[in-house]
Amino acid sequence: MIESIEELFPAVTAKFMKRTDKWGHYVTSQDLAELLKLNHKSVKNMIVNNFEELASLTPANVIRFNPRKYLHGGRPENVYYLNEEQAFLLIALARPTKATIKAKKMMTQAIKATSHNYQLLQKYTDLLIYCATGLTAQQIKKQRHVKTALDGLTVKEQERYQQLENIAIGLVGLNKTWDEVKGVLLLA
Repeated sequence: MIESIEELFPAVTAKFMKRTDKWGHYVTSQDLAELLKLNHKSVKNMIVNNFEELASLTPANVIRFNPRKYLHGGRPENVYYLNEEQAFLLIALARPTKATIKAKKMMTQAIKATSHNYQLLQKYTDLLIYCATGLTAQQIKKQRHVKTALDGLTVKEQERYQQLENIAIGLVGLNKTWDEVKGVLLLA
């Protein structure tokens, strides 16, 4: 069951982001090599050559890797785990081939969709704040000296916001348009 507007518009991940763990979505260096149609060693070299830039794109400021052992002996191989930003950077740095051009196109589409969804989420949030308080988000920030309008809501306004948010979630779940949702919320 959807509990908030944010869950209706999750950040769009590229199609190659197949895996998730406690740190979020990730792609392995092997997956990236397959996507770019490069050998794994080339991708690992790109990671090593751009290690500082990639490490700066993680919350813990490190790149996670797992030594993969071969079944029949031999030297273990490092498999890197990259988050979305790191994978996008490596795709952008990869030499131009048909596969990397296709991957860059996927990356661009994912970024565009995320931007659109963020703008739509912001519209809904602003509408809900206005309906709950009678003030715009900017007015609340200015009058109540807060960085985000949601932090400036009183307890009563927060309760009203939650009620309106539940109504909006139901309407969006019924595939109502923005204008229909807006009309209902302004009358609520």
